[in-house]
Amino acid sequence: MRKFLSQFVIYGCASMLSKIAAIFLMPLYTSILTTGEYGAMAMLASCSGVLGIVANFNIHSGIARDYYEEGVDRKKLISTGFFSIVLCSLMMFLVMFMTRRTWTGMLGLQSFERAFVIMLANIPAFSLQSYFSILTRFKNKPILFVIGTVTALILQISLSIYLVLVRDAGIEGILFAECLANIYSAVFFFIVNREFIGFTFDNILIKRALAFAIPTLPATLAWWIDASLGQMLVGKYVSYDVLGVYSISLSITSVFSLITIAFNNVWGPYLYENYKKEGFAAEVKMLYGLFFAFLMVVSINLSLLSHEIVLILAQPTYLDAVKYITLLCLPLSLYMLLPFVTSGIQISRKTKYLSYANCAGSLVNLIILVTLLPRFGVIVAPLSLTVSRLVNYFISKYYSDKVMKLRFNDSWILLFAVIIAVCYVINITDVSRYIVWATLFVIDATIAVYFIKQIKSKNLVKLLRKE
Repeated sequence: MRKFLSQFVIYGCASMLSKIAAIFLMPLYTSILTTGEYGAMAMLASCSGVLGIVANFNIHSGIARDYYEEGVDRKKLISTGFFSIVLCSLMMFLVMFMTRRTWTGMLGLQSFERAFVIMLANIPAFSLQSYFSILTRFKNKPILFVIGTVTALILQISLSIYLVLVRDAGIEGILFAECLANIYSAVFFFIVNREFIGFTFDNILIKRALAFAIPTLPATLAWWIDASLGQMLVGKYVSYDVLGVYSISLSITSVFSLITIAFNNVWGPYLYENYKKEGFAAEVKMLYGLFFAFLMVVSINLSLLSHEIVLILAQPTYLDAVKYITLLCLPLSLYMLLPFVTSGIQISRKTKYLSYANCAGSLVNLIILVTLLPRFGVIVAPLSLTVSRLVNYFISKYYSDKVMKLRFNDSWILLFAVIIAVCYVINITDVSRYIVWATLFVIDATIAVYFIKQIKSKNLVKLLRKE
């Protein structure tokens, strides 16, 4: 338990820095870019997300799954994954580059064609950066991981500020800085793992990796539908100006992405390394409870302070984002909890169930978005995402419980939903901000007192002290 939490802090905090930097750069971007340009940048980010998923078939997950397996030639395994990702991502870049005018026309991005090309160039760089940074975590090199992550971030921030403020490069400058930082990061982490790279390729190993990875691909694509399709449809059916405002709410609630990134950095190694140990199920249930409480506290504070946060991080023209922030807290928290409820699926290698759950949720999301968003507007997007994540959560839990019966308390989800509804009502009514702040203080103080009492319990202290 203690090892997991320490790795969560080290690897997680380093990975969260880029998201934190993006939040603090928001005032700069919103003061220079129009709401329409900010919406176009969100559209390009959505395109980058789906292309990054398809470009390498999620091969890195299959390689990671076999990293600790006995009898596996690690150098041959990692080299096979490396050459596969290089080939797949470069092919994706070439295909998309040759058909770029078709895609920019379909998406209404004709004025941003050069930015679209820069986004495409980032696909191979990001794929390799992701692959080698994952290997660095599995190699247990926290200092090198932090150095590589931080220096790449400094490069990206410095170059972004220079290109946007000095060179007036706009969206193109932001995307170029990101691409260059990913290239640097890929080279850095390649050097860290260079002893595992050789001119070798094993068909059996890549088939084994793909057998694990490909069943998860629909689930990953379904995740993209949940995370990004709403933005694309808002841009297409409403306007890029409205998309810009909605994207601000997504950027602010990316605090959940920070938690997710930190958690995912350590959950895979922790799960595969410890699932055979006695008492592992009890540890997972304890971690679930801790994270659930943490997510609820974050959601309450983010919701009730959303008005102030928007004014600090963006311009007054983006204030409509306040009403979307609260609604996004529940679905983003549910996504954070998915690794817990899918533990049994991951351990058993029955990753097809991940696809079943994700595809079912995304299908519901797609139907709601296509049928209701053009009629009722952007408010449909966060509500549809909530329904999708609930479907995904409970289906995943059903299949996972067949392998590992953790029996998480479902009533907690209902309590969470009620709290979010109350926060939303407060935000859309003319309640005095002083009353809101006083209420939030009482809530946080009560939670703090309760947590202190729980942390002093003998069972919890004993569990946290375990190596």
